[in-house]
Order: sequence, then C-alpha cells, then structure tokens
Amino acid sequence: MNFQPSLIPEGDQQVDLHAQLEELLKLREEGKVLSIGLSHVTLEQVKQAEKEIGIASVSNIYTVLRRDDEPILDFAQAHEIAWTPYSPLGGVSYADIPRVTEHTSVQRIAEELGATANQVGIKWQLEHSPNTLLIMGTSSLHHLKENVAATSLSFTSEQFEELENLT
Repeated sequence: MNFQPSLIPEGDQQVDLHAQLEELLKLREEGKVLSIGLSHVTLEQVKQAEKEIGIASVSNIYTVLRRDDEPILDFAQAHEIAWTPYSPLGGVSYADIPRVTEHTSVQRIAEELGATANQVGIKWQLEHSPNTLLIMGTSSLHHLKENVAATSLSFTSEQFEELENLT
C-alpha cells in the first residue's frame, strides 16, 4: 500500500496501532469525538480496530479501476462500517491511479446514458456497495448538481456487469 503523501513516521515517532486506538477510545469516552474512522489502512488494521474499539468508517483509495482494497470493503460492509473511498474517480498522481473518466468503457456507458463519465464513476461506487458514502470535492455549483444527479442514473445489467469487470 502506498501511503504517500502522508508522513511516514520513523524511530521514536512510531506508535503501534493498539496505543493509537487506546487514545482514540479515550477521546470517544470523554465525548470529545463521536465516532472513529481510519484512513489508508490494511485489512488487518481494520480488523484490529473493529475488535478493540469499534469503528465507524474506513477511507482508502478505491475506484472502479483500482480495487486492491476490496477485502476491506467486504469486511466493512459485513460489519456495517461506512466505506468512504478516497479519490473515487482516480487521478491520484502520487499513487499512479488512473482517472476513471478517461476509461473508454466508462465514457461509452456515459454516452449511452446521456450522462458524464464522472456521473458513471460516482453511480458505480454507490451501486457497488450499499455502505459507500462519497465525499466529492467540487469546484462549482454546476459540478455539485452534476454529482447529485449521478444518483438518478440507472445502469442496465450489461452496463453494470461491464463496470464490475473493469480493472
């Protein structure tokens, strides 16, 4: 897993996950935080956190074109943990994640639906797993409306199957 651009602790800066979870649990018990979410984590870390303190959400890089963390998504869904994919449309240069909107199948399906490639990528995320929560960045009111309109798209079974099989 590529953790860039995050800081990678070294030496005495390293704190094991158990100790971090204990501190987060104290904050929750004191009412200083309501829920605990994890980001850029492995399946083993998610399992440990869920077992030790219970977590509300997980956020890892995940797109229709990059599904390395599908086992984490499956675990999250099975344990009713929200899945908030980071950069759900790709284009993450430091992690070499391709843009979903540039894939020919996504573009063709968008054209068939009279939608944008962004909307197809958004709708796939929401349809792929019911515990997905998207936090979409947007630069304008127009893009915000476009993102919200993605929820109204309806894939044919063939279109959804094609998207499910992309890699």
